[in-house]
Amino acid sequence: MSGGLWVGSALVFAAFLYKLGDLFADPRNPTRRALCAMLLIGSCTMLAVDPAWIAAVNRWTGVPNFAAVLAYCLIVAFAASIQIVLAFWRYSPATAWRRSRWWLLGYGTVIITMIVLFLLGNAPVERRVDFDTYYARTPYISGLILCYLVAGSIAYGNILVATWQWSKVAGRPPLRRGLRLIVVSMSLALACLICKLVAVFARWFSVDLDFLSSSVAPGLVVVAAGAFAVGCVFPVAGHRLAWLSSWIRRFRSYRALFPLWNGLRAATPQIVAPIQLPWWDLDLRITRRLAEIRDGILAVRPHINPAVAKTAMRHAQRSGVEGTDRDAAIEATCLKYAIMAKARGESFPQGTRQEDKRAAGGVDGMDELDWLVRVSRAYSTLPMAAHSIAGDTTGMHADNAVIPHDSR
Repeated sequence: MSGGLWVGSALVFAAFLYKLGDLFADPRNPTRRALCAMLLIGSCTMLAVDPAWIAAVNRWTGVPNFAAVLAYCLIVAFAASIQIVLAFWRYSPATAWRRSRWWLLGYGTVIITMIVLFLLGNAPVERRVDFDTYYARTPYISGLILCYLVAGSIAYGNILVATWQWSKVAGRPPLRRGLRLIVVSMSLALACLICKLVAVFARWFSVDLDFLSSSVAPGLVVVAAGAFAVGCVFPVAGHRLAWLSSWIRRFRSYRALFPLWNGLRAATPQIVAPIQLPWWDLDLRITRRLAEIRDGILAVRPHINPAVAKTAMRHAQRSGVEGTDRDAAIEATCLKYAIMAKARGESFPQGTRQEDKRAAGGVDGMDELDWLVRVSRAYSTLPMAAHSIAGDTTGMHADNAVIPHDSR
């Protein structure tokens, strides 16, 4: 379990480093200062309850079990820091600071009381894992143990209730998810302290439930640390993750436009602008690709055989394709056949086509990018469909006379 506690401490410390960048950007922001302090105290708390660290601290100080009272003080201080951060998240800086002073006074009193009880008591035998249960009936030391367990349980319980209530009314989804992760972490932290309380109470009645304190509780701490670290950075990281998700989605759309753009480019090379665009400006590249596709569609419009749309509709019906996917497949087939007809020098008389309206500005409220992405994907999956439909349209040119190009 020692390694797990180090992992928990590292997770919280990583969250501290992540938020430290925000603090450097605005060092006078009280909310960011409180959050960084909370994360740093939380990381130290995870480290302080590790048995290897406890042994090192006791050895450095030369005081048996000095690391125990240090860990308990950090646990209470951590609870106080969470309450302060929640105050700055919920209230104005002036109101939050007024509330924070009372919490600092109350939790500070608890910490001083624990230090006094430790100095008055006698704990000569070093206990790295089972200090709570080993000294559960020792004068003054038992008061120290009970003080931090009760104060910590009340504090984490209050934080759990406040965070849960706030998560139900939080407007921004990243903030709401972050608060719910903190709810999970506080539930696990509270369960950890309750396990220790049960083990201590059992000792008072000569019942051995030490495993709750020495085995179960540290495992809960590790999981709580991970949930807490993620929950604290999620309100900010969530926005950045949403931006990254949007960028990836737009990049995939940009790549999906390539088959249609490439077919139109091959038919009409003039649609491609010679100016190179910055590779990192995705929005600009999408805008230009959409413009070139529009120009390409206009260039092949005289070569669209109106009979192809009717035949493509029959193919779609036989294939069971419906709705927007059917419309995109028909449009893609008409464009593919038009590109082939342009290469053969065939033109057709054009009427008003609903497909032209869709190609120009979307269908059923769908924006142009999404519509053309559907058309391009359908275009890329029809390598032989245009040839098949061209065969089906043989003999239909009587109604759609071919207008030969002037060979001069």
